[in-house]
Amino acid sequence: MKLPEGMDGVKVIVVLKSTLAFHNKDGHKYSIGFRGAESKTVNFNKDLNEDPKNIYTVYYPTVARRVIENETELQLPVSNDGYYTLDFKPLDPAVVLEKIIVDFGGYKKSYLYMDESKCERK
Repeated sequence: MKLPEGMDGVKVIVVLKSTLAFHNKDGHKYSIGFRGAESKTVNFNKDLNEDPKNIYTVYYPTVARRVIENETELQLPVSNDGYYTLDFKPLDPAVVLEKIIVDFGGYKKSYLYMDESKCERK
């Protein structure tokens, strides 16, 4: 993707299907990061369970909405041409990706996560 010059980091919003942690009761994980920079591991559904402290605050609202949204701050590697590659790696089964949003300013939160940008292959 092409990003504006002078940026050192962006916020990445990952929208996933609200899969229950059936494989590992401690939650499912994925890794995300820009190629050439440090990646981060995210446990996206560790609180999606029927524990009394999570049932009304996390479990019911997430299952009703049917998606899990995670925000991660990522550092950008050095780039000569302004192009970056985002690597997304599921680390457990049933990591169902709905959408990835890279917010470098201007993202407005909405129910369907805004319109898609024009996609061009280089």
